[in-house]
Amino acid sequence: MEAVRNALEARPWRPEDGPAPRVWLYPYGRRPALRIRVAGRWRHCLVHARQDYPDGRTAYQVEIALSASSDGIVGTYIRTYWWPAAMRPTADSRPDTGQAARGR
Repeated sequence: MEAVRNALEARPWRPEDGPAPRVWLYPYGRRPALRIRVAGRWRHCLVHARQDYPDGRTAYQVEIALSASSDGIVGTYIRTYWWPAAMRPTADSRPDTGQAARGR
């Protein structure tokens, strides 16, 4: 069985990338959730936006709890990752505080 790799972060779109992606925004309180593997751990993330690129690729912009520095302090960040690399849908839309994620 192949080991699951970390999700690939997508850089912001630039005009030299070609046609802009179509962006779908999810309103606060109605955001779906994804489990995304980052830094060797599955993390619960709320989706802010879906970006559909003309070439068929899809990226999700999510709210994710990550350690900001070597001191282990957890902060919430907005990151964009390519679908489906190391992502799984989840029915739970509660935000990950970083504390509970350690046991997942």
